[in-house]
Amino acid sequence: KLKPKTTLGQVLTILDKENITATQKELVTILLALPNIKDVKFNIVKDSDLDVDTFGEYDVADNFIRVGVSGDVQTVLHEATHAATANQLTKHISRGGVGKTEAGKELVKLYNTTVEAIAGRGFTNELENIDEFIAGAFNNPDFQRVLARIDS
Repeated sequence: KLKPKTTLGQVLTILDKENITATQKELVTILLALPNIKDVKFNIVKDSDLDVDTFGEYDVADNFIRVGVSGDVQTVLHEATHAATANQLTKHISRGGVGKTEAGKELVKLYNTTVEAIAGRGFTNELENIDEFIAGAFNNPDFQRVLARIDS
């Protein structure tokens, strides 16, 4: 159903009508309400067109999501979260991971606290950088449960 679609808006509209989890449905609703998210370019690609062990990617410069044929709803929503948050994150956090604003400083502090608390206990992708941390916090229920138990 998603292969012929060329924008994230088209994809999210289809997902909104599918049998997905309540959490996924809520995220789809939120994403569809965001300005400009519907215009993000989207394409299903061969898995070999992506980095190894990657099911999808969001290219900030091109505003383009590519999901491999092995990707699933979770992959689409993960990349959609990157599309929704990437530009805002750069306003608050430098490329070197330093907070530029009070919100950015708090987010970096939360990220660092989380890394210290759970490093070596899995969630390698979610702890890779602040972008993956944010996407994981929105999309990974297991990560959400761990985050809820960390004092911040």
